[in-house]
Amino acid sequence: MNRKVYTSSTSASGGESRGTKLLAQTNPAFAQFAAAEVSLVVVDVVAVAGGYRASKLRGATVVNPENEKIGELDDLIVGKDRVLFGIIQVGGFLGLGSHFIAVPYSSLQISDVTQIDVPGVCPTCGTLPVSSIVRADKRSQGYRYLHCPLCATEWHMVRITCSQCLANDSIVYHSIEGGSAAVRAESCGKCHTYRKILYQEKFRVTLNTDNRLMSDTTMTTEFEAARDAFGLAAEDFEKLTINAMKSAFLPYNRRYDFIYSVIKPGYATIRSSLQ
Repeated sequence: MNRKVYTSSTSASGGESRGTKLLAQTNPAFAQFAAAEVSLVVVDVVAVAGGYRASKLRGATVVNPENEKIGELDDLIVGKDRVLFGIIQVGGFLGLGSHFIAVPYSSLQISDVTQIDVPGVCPTCGTLPVSSIVRADKRSQGYRYLHCPLCATEWHMVRITCSQCLANDSIVYHSIEGGSAAVRAESCGKCHTYRKILYQEKFRVTLNTDNRLMSDTTMTTEFEAARDAFGLAAEDFEKLTINAMKSAFLPYNRRYDFIYSVIKPGYATIRSSLQ
């Protein structure tokens, strides 16, 4: 079952009754001499069964009251004062520029979304996937996810498996000769369908102005927009700039020299000035 976590300015109704608290109270005066005295409270097993495991909530989509996605629930943290916080990953683009914010767990409302149990279609809205992507982030590195073009839901499907008929013995991968290794086509010899598959770890992300005379912009303007929209920092811009030079229409030795004689020293100076 998929879940969405909603943020609000007030505590969720009945939110405290969803969980269970097992309080272990110790006597600090005797903790170093004998086994700690522990008292356990009685819990309602029905209430516990109706709760959510933290492992199942991780990765849930977080939306605002207008149902607009603001990030994903990355983790749950218990403070020293026993207050529970949700850690939300927000912003970013293809793994760059994302950051984390902490919100009180009491401000989150959990809503179950019934899955559509039909192989090969979006479990949320039933739409056929437009493509699949092999993730490169630390939590899901190497896993393949199908992507819904309608509601943007992503769901896991094992690799080398047809997303249409679930066959795994007639899969063939195709690519354009001389093209990017990040984009391929996965075809099935049984149902004769294909799906685009993208490899995130092979993407070379750049930031460009296109034709500056036509678009009326500059790299400074584009960098400022990326900073404001995705929260990119100096190290992110350095990576983007190096990626751009790697993709430039120049001989390899000239690209290599420019990266190590101009770009890296320039960003080293910038980092020093920011400290």
